[in-house]
Amino acid sequence: MKVLLVFMIISFGSLCEIRGCNLTLPFYSTIDILLFEPQTGNETLKEKEQEIREISDIQDRKLRNRNVLALILAIALLLIIVIGVLLYRNFQHKLTLRQKKLDRMELESRLLTIEAALNGEERERARVASELHDGLGSLLSGIKFSYQNILPSRDDSKINMEAYSKGMYMLDNALAEVRRIAHNMMPATLIKFGLDTALRDFCSEADQREDLIISYQSIGLEEMELEQSESLAIYRIIQELVHNAIKHAKAKKVIVQLIFSAGKLNITVEDDGIGFNPELTDRSKGIGWNSISNRINLLRGELDLQTSPGKGTSVHISVRI
Repeated sequence: MKVLLVFMIISFGSLCEIRGCNLTLPFYSTIDILLFEPQTGNETLKEKEQEIREISDIQDRKLRNRNVLALILAIALLLIIVIGVLLYRNFQHKLTLRQKKLDRMELESRLLTIEAALNGEERERARVASELHDGLGSLLSGIKFSYQNILPSRDDSKINMEAYSKGMYMLDNALAEVRRIAHNMMPATLIKFGLDTALRDFCSEADQREDLIISYQSIGLEEMELEQSESLAIYRIIQELVHNAIKHAKAKKVIVQLIFSAGKLNITVEDDGIGFNPELTDRSKGIGWNSISNRINLLRGELDLQTSPGKGTSVHISVRI
């Protein structure tokens, strides 16, 4: 329509020029507007379309960026979950291996303790056999010989009273030796009256020398409940410690103290003997300290040894009852 209108105006202008008409400036302005207005409108439209495309591209890029970011976050979260699961499984595996190692170490410790206890029993049996053979056997042989001399000979009808008296003396010694061996193997007082009375009697019996004083003290033991095996183990520990103080440390004074409080038994054995190097207990293969350590392990107790040459010895044992 505009093109036709422009064509008519141009034709009209040419006709006016042929006839000599004077065209004014508004006429040509009208032609310019009609000719150039559509071009300007097309450019504006193109610019708007370009802006729309740019905005659309920006929105598409933002959407793609958001999608990429969401994908990255999802992948990162998945990796974190996978790594967490792997770390957890690795931790559980290490924990299982550690527990197995601890169980194996505990089993080995128990086996060593059992082996040491069995070895201790064998040595104890060997000691008892030696005492029976060397001590009681000799006494019985002497008694037999003495009573053989009691019978009167053909030339003498009188009974040999000297041989009879000697035989009775040796028989008394034999009975005392039997009681001692039986008491060492299983104290009857411990079974009948309990740990406190048995230890008190033991310290009283061991305190027979004029140059030796053994002091026994106990607090709260009447409230303590022990199995017979535990009582016997504690009795043997104290028995061995007192024997070590008398025999090896050459002590003049020994203190035995037992205190039971708050479910814990504290045992203290001190002496004023010659003492020794505590490092020697780790290398010692004797029945003494080895037996003490094994029994403490069986009781799941703790040992604290304080000693040095010329300073006496203090042994503290703590057992949870």
